[in-house]
Amino acid sequence: MKVPLLLLAGSLVANAALLATLARRPTPPPPALPAPARPAPAPDSAGRLRAALASGQARDLEAAGLDPAAARDLLLGRRLAAVLQRPRPAGGERWWRADPAMGQHREQLRRELGVILGEALGDDAGLAGPGLDFLPPAKQAALRRIDHDYADLRARFGTGGIVLPADQERLRLLAAERERDLAALLSPEERAAYDTRFSPSAAVVRARYGEGLETEEEFRRVFALQRTFDARFPPETAATRNDPAGRQQFAAAQRQLEDDVRAALGEAAYARVRRTQDGDLRNLEGLATRLNLPTDTTARLAAARENFATASQRVQADASLPPDQRRARVQALAAEARTTLTQTLGPEAAEAYARQSPWVTMLQGGLAFSLTPPADLPARAQGMSVFPVLPAGANAAGAVRQAFITESAEGGAGGNRMEVRVLNFSTSGAAPAPNAPPPSGGTQILVTPPRP
Repeated sequence: MKVPLLLLAGSLVANAALLATLARRPTPPPPALPAPARPAPAPDSAGRLRAALASGQARDLEAAGLDPAAARDLLLGRRLAAVLQRPRPAGGERWWRADPAMGQHREQLRRELGVILGEALGDDAGLAGPGLDFLPPAKQAALRRIDHDYADLRARFGTGGIVLPADQERLRLLAAERERDLAALLSPEERAAYDTRFSPSAAVVRARYGEGLETEEEFRRVFALQRTFDARFPPETAATRNDPAGRQQFAAAQRQLEDDVRAALGEAAYARVRRTQDGDLRNLEGLATRLNLPTDTTARLAAARENFATASQRVQADASLPPDQRRARVQALAAEARTTLTQTLGPEAAEAYARQSPWVTMLQGGLAFSLTPPADLPARAQGMSVFPVLPAGANAAGAVRQAFITESAEGGAGGNRMEVRVLNFSTSGAAPAPNAPPPSGGTQILVTPPRP
């Protein structure tokens, strides 16, 4: 038994020695893994990008690796740069002279830039008026191209001051062709939506009533009336209204249109619309905003104006007072009005407003005024908001009940300036003459004031 034990012990000692020897040796590195296969060379990305740019298509740029927003911006920049780098008409040495060629170039440039921005940015560019979001994108782009093409064609025949009969015929044919293109592009529902937003009748409604129309339904009511009126009096029939009978018919139709608008809107909405049309109140609003006056400034002065209108008419209607006393009492109202204005606006602003305010001017001349349009208000005076009222003695048989009012194109705070230039009224049958000529650029409006 001793021999096997000795052999076992010797084996263990030998194994231990071997393990110690192996531990002292450096560990060999692991076998190298096989190298991954190298991918095939990628196509020329720069070449693909150049080809996509040359195509001018956003989808090709996106396929070349650009995100949609970057593709749109890149194409927009290239298109704008191409337009702006075109040769411009030579200005010549006489730089101070008006250059028709340069004006035409600028108009063409505005149209092209509008189309480019509209196609790239859509309605976000603010170039499509009320917006084309009622149409799918493809039709929006097609409609912009139609408008651009026909604008270019109309510019060739509709400018230059004198339009020849042949030009008028070309314009008529262009309009008919555009109508056919629109009919082919838009469904009946889309065409109705387009006309409600972009027709000439829609533009008239927005310009005349839009600020005071609070709902789409109100706009549509007025639009329907205006479109019927425009169909009855299209622009090409304007020449037929040069004779007295034609002018009278047109004026009567305009007054009827205003009555119809009033009935369609209702008294409350119509009063709101009339207020936004009131140039005198717009001037006050602009002045109050500029001077950072309390928000109720315009409302308080509007109420004061109504009170002075009532008081002045009461004086004018008092036939027991001699004319000179009535005039003096109305002028006293003017002094009170100036005091009210000074207390509300301050001396400087009150003086500036009073100089161009029609109702203050009337009171200072001894003339009463009304805020209600007379029944026979001429069409040209539809934008007026203050109307003269004749004194009691001016309504005798054979008397001429007329006043001249001058209207200038511009006034304070963006409003129209209207001044009463005739404050005397004839009772002999002869028309009164202006006390002074209208200011430069102004026109005279003949108004028949209402009876007090």
